[in-house]
Amino acid sequence: MKSNINASDLTRPGIIEYVTFPALPDIQDYEIINALEITDAVLNNIDGFIHRYCSQQDDGFWAETVFWRDREAAESGLKVFLADPRSQSLLQLIDSQNVVIRYSEVFAGNAGLSI
Repeated sequence: MKSNINASDLTRPGIIEYVTFPALPDIQDYEIINALEITDAVLNNIDGFIHRYCSQQDDGFWAETVFWRDREAAESGLKVFLADPRSQSLLQLIDSQNVVIRYSEVFAGNAGLSI
């Protein structure tokens, strides 16, 4: 099912990336928060990136909700993010064996998207 997202309107997300991860033992919440802020600069320079929200779940896992222009931008953006040295500030704090990444296509929402 394809969405009718206007390709010229880059503020409308076409894909949402959900990333959940636990911190390594003995890592404090403020360390994760500081590292997430550092990686904002990485994401802000990736083509197709729109916005990111970060939260902590009831089970202690962290959750990132990242909005991308389209699936291609999300997948290539992840590669750029992982390769950027500034991302190590976050990656060294998380249990990489328990990271889960999922993608959803946006069909409707307050931004006026429709199928």
